[in-house]
Amino acid sequence: MAERNSKTIFSGDELKRIISLVRELEAADSSKQKGIRAKIRRIGLYWSEVAPGLDYTVANLQRLFENGVLKLTGSEEVDVETSTPTKNMVEQQPPKPIRQIKISTDTEISQYMADGFEGFIRSAELRDNLFLLPEEAGVYVVLRSSQAEPRFLEKGTGGFFKGKNPNVSIAELTENYVYDTKTLYIGKAASLRKRVGQLLRFGEGVAVGHWGGRYLWQLADSANLMVAWKSTPDCDPRTVEAQMIHSFISLHGKRPFANLKD
Repeated sequence: MAERNSKTIFSGDELKRIISLVRELEAADSSKQKGIRAKIRRIGLYWSEVAPGLDYTVANLQRLFENGVLKLTGSEEVDVETSTPTKNMVEQQPPKPIRQIKISTDTEISQYMADGFEGFIRSAELRDNLFLLPEEAGVYVVLRSSQAEPRFLEKGTGGFFKGKNPNVSIAELTENYVYDTKTLYIGKAASLRKRVGQLLRFGEGVAVGHWGGRYLWQLADSANLMVAWKSTPDCDPRTVEAQMIHSFISLHGKRPFANLKD
């Protein structure tokens, strides 16, 4: 994987400056946008590396922190404006009330990033941006970043592949759920773009062949699950997947929630 230029950890002052510049960028005309983007890069944030395919918006910036792609040093808190102001709003209206989020270090996501995983994009967004995935062999993980208790659906959004009902009982889902981890599923792919695309289309109700992982789509917040991936050009992805699942079982005592076999 190519070396990145972007920082991923910022101080509170740096983040406030980035928020201000992104807000300015949202309101600026095209003649000024290049200069504003350069100012953001000088702080250390290379948007195309951490948010490929996503627009420069404060809402997307907040999502990068909520998903663990970007982090805030220490235990600082920063106010983030979630609306998208127009140029007229910036010039003529006082700031709207802002939503406070506490950005904390997520060890599990940090470990995946340190191991070379990329993406960390919401499933609903990735479904419309499959070009972000490489057409290479590799492994991928599905993560749930929410701290809330999972809520299961009697009927999920999974497709009826070959006419089979993908839904199982809530009792089975509850029994299989692993509460002390964000990792819900570990998968392998000969082509990450094709295989992850199948997973996401299956979750949209399309009858495609991605039966493994079907428990994911009975989670009420399945649209907000994160997908991350890693190319494995020098290794058989089947071997890497097996090692990852084995390590997970060693740590948690059972397979990830949506993995139906070792």
